[in-house]
Amino acid sequence: MPPVAKDPAQLWRNQLWFPIARLLVRTARRIQPQSAQNRPEPPSPMGPSQDWDRAFRQKVVIEALCAGIEEVKGSPLFDTHALESTVVAYLNGDDSVRDALWAVAISGQWHRFVQSAGTDHPAVRTVAGSDWVDRGELEPGSLLRIRQY
Repeated sequence: MPPVAKDPAQLWRNQLWFPIARLLVRTARRIQPQSAQNRPEPPSPMGPSQDWDRAFRQKVVIEALCAGIEEVKGSPLFDTHALESTVVAYLNGDDSVRDALWAVAISGQWHRFVQSAGTDHPAVRTVAGSDWVDRGELEPGSLLRIRQY
């Protein structure tokens, strides 16, 4: 069997002089003064930036925010007037309250999910007539929890 042919463009790396030449070039690059104009900009440590204000102000996202807040609006845990004024301030451009509003909206979304036992959620399925329901361990229509026996 003949030896595997090497890429002719890379054969120069196998020459006797290559390791010495590589060391000289690297040393010359280190000691050569470089002006700030020739030096490239370092990459941002935060990675590529994202305009989160614009992302959170899309119509679909605002509708999800308002739906979650509507779910908890009647709760005694929240002041309805304060919630309404905070939502109005956010919709008028005050981004300082975004995180607090999303915390309230997420709690409203969880409240709706738990209250309906996940029946309107596509990732939850109800198994009818299972032996857990027959034994009385689960209510019919509740979320199925698989136990390891």
